[in-house]
Parts: sequence; structure tokens; C-alpha cells
Amino acid sequence: INLPRNLETIGSYAFENCSRTMISAELPHNLISVGERAFYGCSNMEGDLVLPGSLTQIEENAFAGCRISDTYILMSGSQWDLLNQTNLSQYGTIHTFINDEFEVEQNDSSIVLSWDNVPYAENYNIYYKLDDDSDEFFMTRTNGTRYSFAPQQTGEHCYTFYLCPTSNGFEGDRLERILTYSNTVIGPRFSGHSLVLSDEIGVRFKVLFPDNFDTQSCYVTFESSDGRISRVQYSDSISGHNANERYFVFYINALEIADTIKTTLFYGDGEDITDAYSAIEYIEYMQRNYSAYPNGEKILDLVNSLYDYSYYMQNSGWSDNGVHEILDNPVKTLESSDVEAARDAVQSYGLVTDLASSGIEDDIKVGLTLNTRTELRVSVRPTDGVTITSSGYTERQINGVTYYQFAVKNIGPKNLDYSYTINVSTSQGTAEISVSALYYLKAILNSNALTDNQVLALTAYYNYYLAAENY
Repeated sequence: INLPRNLETIGSYAFENCSRTMISAELPHNLISVGERAFYGCSNMEGDLVLPGSLTQIEENAFAGCRISDTYILMSGSQWDLLNQTNLSQYGTIHTFINDEFEVEQNDSSIVLSWDNVPYAENYNIYYKLDDDSDEFFMTRTNGTRYSFAPQQTGEHCYTFYLCPTSNGFEGDRLERILTYSNTVIGPRFSGHSLVLSDEIGVRFKVLFPDNFDTQSCYVTFESSDGRISRVQYSDSISGHNANERYFVFYINALEIADTIKTTLFYGDGEDITDAYSAIEYIEYMQRNYSAYPNGEKILDLVNSLYDYSYYMQNSGWSDNGVHEILDNPVKTLESSDVEAARDAVQSYGLVTDLASSGIEDDIKVGLTLNTRTELRVSVRPTDGVTITSSGYTERQINGVTYYQFAVKNIGPKNLDYSYTINVSTSQGTAEISVSALYYLKAILNSNALTDNQVLALTAYYNYYLAAENY
């Protein structure tokens, strides 16, 4: 018998002498009380008895006659004190939900926290206080037994760390460690990573600079595992959370999220430091730790939809001529119903034009690039004798005919429904064209121009847009 997860009360004598039935000894997470002799004589209830943090009452002989090995208490010490512990003394060794093996140490430029695994703990919450500050801050949630980070402060500071095992959202007793940290690094150092998802997909490298550091000669080079190289000057970096932190971003497309990006920061008289990271590392981190963040479920939905968008793009046949690390499986396997839902959702998006007296033919081509940085492309064709006087276009041939292509660059996932207006000046007048990226999805999903895998890629792209909108 597996007890229902939402069960709150097990009454007296409920399973008394059910010796022929196997009963799980891991009690429901929401259980509040266990009545007298509730499992008395259940000899097939064996193994470790796991008591949830919600439990407030255990009556006499509740588990007498069961084959209990050890008892694990998933609750704080104060909660444990409320229970009648004498009713549990006969059920193996009592393990409270706490871990004495918690170590904190300083490396050259980081602090490392490590601990032994606590049986039945699902995750570990880590909190900290800094110096004499009375405020306590949440640092992270992890399901591992090690965590390291690079402190943002320079100089000497006193950290107080608290480790809290958790199960089903309930925190057990916390363990405290204090470390006096001295950051004597005189040069810049990489201090963390994240993703940029507001517009293009970007892998963000965080760099911490010492006070009064000369940044005039600083720049960063990026090299992805497929050989693509770029360079960012310090002046083009972005301000971080404090005055000494700067963000350097390497932008990628959906095909590249598993590619490792090697980053080198050059400074001073030929000195440099290096780091490496990939978008997939951040996605996997958020998949493990999303519940530690405000709007964690929305963050999880966003990174999962980005992962699936990348997976289906890699399987679509579209290419950027690079060689990329391949994703094995999607988070969500798309079905025909998902395609139909996306197709139905974009039917209201249209192409609005005002071509009067402009000399532009009513033969406008709309495209969307996904295998490079996302661009919405509008191609127009003037009538004979009319010339394009606008700048910023690219000439291209479509079926042997010359078109003039205008692009809206760096479209973020939240802006796919935004209607961009492009004004095209000619020798006769001005044409006004308003269109959104979702119009392209509508047109292409309604056509027979794509393979099945390409249709799935566009459906995944639409789902990514929904997740970004929801976030």
C-alpha cells in the first residue's frame, strides 16, 4: 500500500494487524497525526520509517510490531520536541534531519562549502550574513553536496553561513559556520555567469575588478567551440550589480546553446585570465535550482522552452555552417496537437501595407532568420523606372528578380508579436509596411514549404515566445 500524498490523518487502528500487506514506511508529506495502534502488527511494514515535517502527533503503539530499521525525522528540533518521542524509541536509531559535517574554506579567489549527504534530503538551502549585518540573505538551493562562489567584496570580511537540508519544501535544522575571508587579489577575476534572454540569447560572463583598477587596456575575447570569435572592449561591457562588476556578453543562436565558450580577459601589460562556460550549463543549473528563485516555475518554463527550441532547431536541417554540440532529447516531445495550437494562435497576425504612390509592387516577401541572430526581413520590389532612395538595404535575388531587403535586427522572444513599421522611400514616394515575426510564423505554418522537423522547430520557437511572455 502506498499512502496518498495528500493524506493528513491516519486514525487509530487503521491498519492494525495488516501483516499480509506491504505498506510503505515513508509517510505522506502532509501527514499531521497518526492514531493509536494505527500500524500495530504490520510486520510487512519494514525498512526506514520517514516522518514528515508536518507531523504533530503520534499516539501510543502506532508502529509496534513493524520491522522498522531506522527512523528519520524530517523536521526541525523544535517540531521534534512537540512529538511524544517515547512512542518512537523502539523503532531503530533516531536520525534527526541535520548534518554535522559542514565545512567552509577559502581558496585563492572563492569560498567553497561542502557537506555530507543527509538521508532523504531533496535539496539544501544556503543562507549567509555578512560582517555585522543583521540581515540574512538567501544564497542558493542545490541538490549536491558542494557549492563554491567568488565573493564580490574586496578586503577582509566575516561570513556566517547556514546550511539547511530540505524535503518537500520543509527545512530541517540548520548548521552554522563562520569564515573570515580576505580577498587579496589585485587583478580582475571572473565572478559568475548567467544568460541574457530579454532579446537575443547571450552568455554573460561576470568580471569583478578591484577598487581603482585601470580598465583602459581591458578587453575580452570570446571563442566558441565551433571556432567563432568575437571581441568586446571594456567600454562596451555592461554595469553589474555593484560598481566593481562588469558584464561581458557573447551572443549565440539556438543551435549553439551546448557549445562551450572560452573567454579571455586581457588587462595591464599583457596579463590575462581565462574562463569557460556554456548556455546549457546555466539551463541545467536552473533546472536543478529553480525553486530557490522568485517566479521559479516561470524561470523553469523559460529555460526548458529554450532548450527545446534549440533541440528542434538542431534537428530541423537549418544550419549556420558551424559544428555544434548536439542535444540528445527534448524536455517536451512535441505532438501534432502542439503544432495545431501554435498554428491557431498566430492566425490573427497580418501584413499591413500602404504602398500608394510609392512605386512598390504588392509582392512583399517576409522572412525570419533563426539559424543566426534573429532578424525579421522584409524584401520589396519597385516597379520599372522606380528607384529605392532609402539606405540600409541589401540587394538579393529571388527567383531571378532583384529585391531590396530591409531588416529589423536582434528581435527578442518577447517581441515576436510586436508590429514593426518599415518606411521605404522611393523616387516616387514612401511605402509603409507593418509586420511582426508572428506573421511570418503564420504564413510559413500555413504553407507546405517546410519539412515536419522544421515545423516542429517553429512550434518550439513559438512555445519559447509564450514562456518569455509569461515570465
